[in-house]
Amino acid sequence: MLVLFETAAGYAVFKVHDEKGVREIEDLAKAFEDTATMNQLTNSSVDLSDLVPDEIASQIREASIVSLGTEVIDEDITMINELCDQVLEASASRTQLHDYLIKRMVAVAPNLTALVGELLGARLIARAGTLVNLAKHPASTVQILGAEKALFRALKTRHNTPKYGLLYHATLVTQSDNQFKGKMSRMLAAKASLSARLDALGEEGVDTEMGIRARAYLEKRLRQLEAGTVSSNYLTNAFI
Repeated sequence: MLVLFETAAGYAVFKVHDEKGVREIEDLAKAFEDTATMNQLTNSSVDLSDLVPDEIASQIREASIVSLGTEVIDEDITMINELCDQVLEASASRTQLHDYLIKRMVAVAPNLTALVGELLGARLIARAGTLVNLAKHPASTVQILGAEKALFRALKTRHNTPKYGLLYHATLVTQSDNQFKGKMSRMLAAKASLSARLDALGEEGVDTEMGIRARAYLEKRLRQLEAGTVSSNYLTNAFI
């Protein structure tokens, strides 16, 4: 990987990010931003305090010291710069699409967005086909939406059916203990179904009050379940 950078400092920046597990495009873009910045610098003494955090700067110095370095041709440098530009452009495009998604989801399904977030809400709508179709689904269907193959396989083999589909990625479910994930998914599906119906069939200009109240209620129920202050078999759709 060293030949991909025309300076040892540029390689050191990417090496630090890569060792920390660059998997998300935001982290990858940040790594290339730091690399692009460092590649504009010379091999002379450089103050990194204004460019990256102190911990990263320290790791960069250590990596640049032990690096042997290598010569690269102009063609390699050109390809490196083009690769950096493509990654940064993809990151900017993703940010722009995410901002657009937030605006559309807040306008189209405000309560569902307040309850499960814009990304998961959009995935639920896409899986159902339309917001109206999602609103027509009962809570039991919303709960396993996205796990249809697992459901049919379980029915065919007479095994336990899945407890969640796309809702597994909801914050309220992921932060729950394993023993409460199924219960939280069931309660979240009920609230998501109600929120989708209000967004799809309610009057224009509906606010996010129901979604906010439903999320606050589920967070309270989760704390109660984890604290053992209420029976885990007690379920209610009331807002408390």
